[in-house]
Amino acid sequence: MAGSLFLWANPQFIRKGGRSGSGNFKSVIGISYLELPLNIRYGMRTPTGGRWTAGFGPYVAYAIGGSTKTTINGQSTKADLFTNGGYNRFDAGLTFGADYWLPSGLYVGLTYDLGLTNLLSRSGVSTKNRSISLNVGYSIRKLAALGKKK
Repeated sequence: MAGSLFLWANPQFIRKGGRSGSGNFKSVIGISYLELPLNIRYGMRTPTGGRWTAGFGPYVAYAIGGSTKTTINGQSTKADLFTNGGYNRFDAGLTFGADYWLPSGLYVGLTYDLGLTNLLSRSGVSTKNRSISLNVGYSIRKLAALGKKK
């Protein structure tokens, strides 16, 4: 059960956003990102053939779309965040996460992103991404190996 240290890059499409408001005011923001975390990970095999990994590192992201929906007294308006809302498309920060990989290639993970970039270009206002995500995926290597067997 010896472990190993490795560098892990995991490009992904990710959607971040939030809700705020009180009383007759509500606001919902959603932003779609192409994100590239670059992690230093530590992995350890289990006796059953699975693998635990955990790590941290920086991430960079670029928003490919985003909007806000604001509702005041029942009247809703929708606006693009980047042309009308003064938001920056670039985001960067730190990511922390842990995964469990089954021998079949399926994995499940939990990740926390700590944004360090101010997303608003207006002076005096600071908005940063903070997110927790539950990830489920499948190993591309395992898919490629299945294709070669046929």
